[in-house]
Order: sequence, then structure tokens, then C-alpha cells
Amino acid sequence: IAPQTEICNQLDDDCDGVVDNGVQYFDYYLDNDGDGFGDAFMENTCSAVTNPSWVLEFGDCQDNNANVYPTQLESCNSEDDNCNGQIDEGVAPGSIQAVSAITNAYPTCSGNGLKSANFAVGADSPITEGTATDLWYSFTAQHTSFRAGLSAAYGDNAIELYVQQGNCMVMIDSEHEVTTGNQILYNDELSIGTTYYVACRHFSGANNPSAKICFNHFIGSACDHYYSNNTGVYATVCTAFKAAYRANAAQYVFGVESALQNGQPMVITPWSYTTTSSNSVVSRLGMILPVNNTGTPIAYGMKVGVVYAMTDAAGNSESVVAPGTSTCQTTLNSEATISLRVADRCPAYKAISSNISVDRTVCGAQRYQWEFTQVLPTAGSSVTVLGGLYSAVLFLNNVPGIAAGRTYNVRVRAQHSSGLFGEWGSTQCLRTSGTGMALLEADNPMESLEMLSDNGFAIYPNPALNGQFSLIWKTASERMLNLKVWDMAGKLVAEQTEAMEGQIWESKPMELSNGIYIVEVNGQRQRWVIAQ
Repeated sequence: IAPQTEICNQLDDDCDGVVDNGVQYFDYYLDNDGDGFGDAFMENTCSAVTNPSWVLEFGDCQDNNANVYPTQLESCNSEDDNCNGQIDEGVAPGSIQAVSAITNAYPTCSGNGLKSANFAVGADSPITEGTATDLWYSFTAQHTSFRAGLSAAYGDNAIELYVQQGNCMVMIDSEHEVTTGNQILYNDELSIGTTYYVACRHFSGANNPSAKICFNHFIGSACDHYYSNNTGVYATVCTAFKAAYRANAAQYVFGVESALQNGQPMVITPWSYTTTSSNSVVSRLGMILPVNNTGTPIAYGMKVGVVYAMTDAAGNSESVVAPGTSTCQTTLNSEATISLRVADRCPAYKAISSNISVDRTVCGAQRYQWEFTQVLPTAGSSVTVLGGLYSAVLFLNNVPGIAAGRTYNVRVRAQHSSGLFGEWGSTQCLRTSGTGMALLEADNPMESLEMLSDNGFAIYPNPALNGQFSLIWKTASERMLNLKVWDMAGKLVAEQTEAMEGQIWESKPMELSNGIYIVEVNGQRQRWVIAQ
């Protein structure tokens, strides 16, 4: 210490007996988070002028959070961002002046569903991101679907949909297409009874005071019992069925939710059928409901939703789903069951290379399920098989394990597009014959080769009792055998390749079950049956 210029350091620098005399005093505050504002309770005078951790501004209410300080913009994060003692002020619903609206059923725009969109009376809102002129509207959802359409607008605009969560407004959807000003926002995930807020935003360009915004909802459909003379009672699933027409509908969704029989609830798993076009008429009720073969009418509870095909302001396709809200009752009377057609029943014989069919078709059936139970010469277990799509005909060689010279009990029932089955029909008798098969006698297998070319072959025995057979050629020669065996589903189940010499070749044992197979030898094919 020697006589020198006095500085703010709590010392008598100039040796005049006075500390820090003639020096301007400043209060400094410790700034731990580096946001430029210090903690008012961490004050220091003069001594920290050169220390950057001490600043002249104070009032930081969270000095360990650089995003919280005085002058900070308040945002929705449940904190006092600007340290003014209030939480989320200016970003809650109470901070905006929203015009109350209702939604009209599309396409109506009138009354409280049509509002002015004059941005001259709007203002930038702290709730929304970026700088724009905002107009706010509110409505309480009475439907799950929604449309907001801005029309006659100029410049760059957007529509945003908000809902209140806690104290804050949270955006859940938005539409901001590059257009000449108009915008259309769609949403079909609203919760009925919840209040929603719409921000119509103007970023740039001229303003048209005559601009409007229209609020709409979409409605589902209902049953139209035109084809039952408005009784709701249908004799068969062959009858056409109709939904109430809705403009702009792309598809109708028939949702079956309940069923009653004799006044008692039936245990069902709800299902639905969606039309493939905008036609509200379903050609057959059987596309929605399974055939009723129970002997008693069944009353179904059904709702009809609609899938709407819409476009936004830029011409992009939008799909909006409006679920059905009202339950309609559709009663389906019982009709006769189906069974094996008369021409296929005993005492007739059917070759296992032929086909069988039902005695009548069921309207709306997607396919038929068949059940075969062997009863002669020995009893066997039941085998079920699904027929082809939209076909009442079943080829017997598609039945696993079916064999010639057997007798079966056969039942059949319809399956519908919903996956549900009708009732099994009456049991009928089916006999199979060996017609169409090459049956070789053990004492003279060569007789069956007379009609073959020199390169042709026969399979012996056929039918066989196990997965082994002999190949017999009309003439002896040396050849390389490429043998393949497929089942009737087209699956390769065995393959053997080896050289042979002579006229007869014996296959290696194959583990195969009863049934019909296709044997291919060097590109030539024949049918082979295993029937134990």
C-alpha cells in the first residue's frame, strides 16, 4: 500500500485514512447459470468488478436454470419462466379471447358454425410458436370428427387445433399448406364433450376483411330397412341391405355389436363389414350377417359408420371416419341348413378325382367348410377342410387322407366374410370308388402298360399300403431317374435321384400319410394313392 489512485477494493489505496473514498459503488450478484441475472440473496459490493460470475442484474428465481430469468417469455412447462411469481400466465385458455362456435353437419356453413376471419382484429399470441396474427375460436365437441375451413383469405395462413392439458394449451393438429390463402383442417379423433380451441393464423400477405372460417362435423349413417318394407325383418341373407346415403361417403362400415335370440343376449364377438365402394346398398345381407340355421329368429344390434373422401385446400386427399352413433335392430329369420347335394350321396359312387357340391348355395357365403368322417370299412376320425373362395364345389382330392373304396359321413356349413360360420347341415353318406385310377393287379402288372409309350411307366401297387412303390417301364433300358412326389396341396414331400438299369425300379421307403399324391418321373406325372 502506497499513495495511489483509490479503487473499489475495501482498502485505503491513497493513504488518506479513508477506505474506497471517491469510488462509485456498485452492487454485484452471483450468476451461477450464466443467463445474465444473479441471485438477489448473493450480493457483493465493489469487490467483484472483474469476476464474470458476478453481474449487475438480479432477480433470477432459479439460478441453476439458464432458461428461467426475468424478461424470459413464459412457456407451458409448469414453471415461473419470467420470475414474476406467476406460473404459465399468458399460455392458458384464460389468456386468449376465443370466439365461441358450434359445428354444423358438413357441408352446411351457417349460424354459429360460420365466423369472421378478419385478421385486422387479431394479435400475436404467446401460446403459438413464431410471429403471426392469431384469431382464436372455441367449441365443445359433439362428434369425434371435425373440419375447419378458412375461405376468401389472402397471404400465408395456417389453422391449428388445441386442447387444454392442465393449465396449458397444447396443439394436437395443424394445417399449413402453400396456397393462395385458404386452409382446411380435418380431424376425426376428438373426444365428445371436450372443449377445443382453434387458432387461425396469418403470417404474411394482404388481409381480406371478408374472410370466413367454417366449422363442421361429419355424421355416421344408419340402417335403411327399405328392402324389408321398413320392418327390419329379413327372411334370408339373400336379401339386399341398405345404409342411409351420405354425400361424399367413400365406404360404409356396418358394425355388429350385439345379438338377441328368444329375448336373451347371445355371446358374440363384435365384427364389422366395410363396403368396397361408395354404394350404400349391400347386394346380400349375408355379406354382413351369417346365415341363421338355428330355427329361431336372431335380432342383431348394428351401427353404421362412414368413411368420407375429402380434400384439403391444396387438393390433397383426406380420409375422415365418422362412427355410427345410433343402434338399429335387424332381425334375421331362420332358413334351412345346407348339405351334400343329392347327386353326390349314397348309393352313388364318387371317384376321388371328381368333385362334390352343396345342395344349395348360401347368399353372401365366402366359402364352405366340409367335414368328412370315415365309417367304412373302418371307423375313422373327422377331417375338416375349407373349400375355395366363392365356390360351392369341392374337389375330393383336396381332402387330406381321402381314399377309394371308403364310405364317409359328410356335413357342410357356410363361412361368411366376417369369419363366422353358419350351422352344420344334416349328415349325408358319400362313397368313393376307384374310377379314374390306375389299379395294377399283383399277378400281372404289365397289362396296364399296353397303352403307354416305350418311355411310359406304371406305379405298382396303386393304391399302396405304405410309402413305397415300384416303377415299371414297358421296355428295359438304362436311365437316370429323377423322382419327385407332391401332395395335393402342391408341397414337395419326397425326392430321389439315382441311376437304374432294366425295367423295374423300387423306390426307397417314404414316410407319407394316407392320401393322394402326384408322382413325377423325368417330367412325366401320374397319380398315386396311399390307402391303408
